[in-house]
Amino acid sequence: MWGFGIIIKSTHPEIDEGERVYGYFAPTRFLLLPVASHDVNKTAFYVPRPHLPAGESFRFFFVKVSVQTNTDRRPYNQILRCRADPHYVSTPLGEDMTMLYRPLFWTAFWCEDWIYSSNYRDSVSGILVSSASSKTAFCFAHLVAKRIANGNLNPSTRVIGLTSKKNIEFTKKLGLYHEVLDYDSFTSSASLQTGGRWLYIDVAGNENLNKTINTYFSTVGRRATLVTTVSLGMTNLSPSSAEASTIKWNGTSFDGTAPSESKVEQFFMPEWLEIRKRQLPISEIFDRQNRAWKELMKDGSKWVNLERVYGASNVKNTYEILVKDGLGPDRGLVWSLWDEDKVSPDTIQTRL
Repeated sequence: MWGFGIIIKSTHPEIDEGERVYGYFAPTRFLLLPVASHDVNKTAFYVPRPHLPAGESFRFFFVKVSVQTNTDRRPYNQILRCRADPHYVSTPLGEDMTMLYRPLFWTAFWCEDWIYSSNYRDSVSGILVSSASSKTAFCFAHLVAKRIANGNLNPSTRVIGLTSKKNIEFTKKLGLYHEVLDYDSFTSSASLQTGGRWLYIDVAGNENLNKTINTYFSTVGRRATLVTTVSLGMTNLSPSSAEASTIKWNGTSFDGTAPSESKVEQFFMPEWLEIRKRQLPISEIFDRQNRAWKELMKDGSKWVNLERVYGASNVKNTYEILVKDGLGPDRGLVWSLWDEDKVSPDTIQTRL
């Protein structure tokens, strides 16, 4: 789970005890992790995984994981050092929002940047976003809205969110979509009847829904054209399902050009980010990210109700309820196996 921790014991000379860190941790009070000795810098260090070559020299640190919750492998292996992290917000709300949004937001951020680099596939008139109540989806809609507000995208561009009936009201209240439609009746929407060129952002990864969308655009013909489908997430697809091995992906272009025909493109953030690093100065990339993150911290605080749960038994009970009843998109759970908030390193040492 994504969360924050405090280093209470370190055998690495460049990693200090008492540091606050953020990363992908196991849900536990204490965690012993190896550190790649050669892969430590002022902003982060990296934890090796079994797929890496053998024979590495490792040192260890002991981290007390205090508060935690809800691509490439490297971001999962990266432990960020809060004191040098430009996006770190030390308030309880700032940390909670970081745990809830950070990986999802940057996926949405760079995907929108990639699409914008092709002038939104040579200027589409509308964007469909599935799983519109999910954080990746509505962060993408938030970024498109910022693009329109800044005058960098045609103000007539419409963003339509597709979601289940039970999530309609929440998704509408976000105020991030021009229109929110349910999966069962969206094809009858007047917005889609007006025609134009459309982009489909597939966050749900639902094969039946995708067939419906493709069939609809094939039927309406010249009145509306589906320019391309961008796969961003596949939240409805389990690895063991038949569809996981049968989806036929077309090649994805990361050169900024628009595709020549309607197809499925799979967005992969690390590949696009590597290209951006060659196109833009690192300082410009940092500036863009900093502005976007600050806007998220300001605008996003009202989107989801954050709830903190403390103590092992309370976390266990909450988890069992979540497994049984699910969790609505309007709630974000922040869990700690500790009974108090932000236990200090000194306090931890007295308990060992």
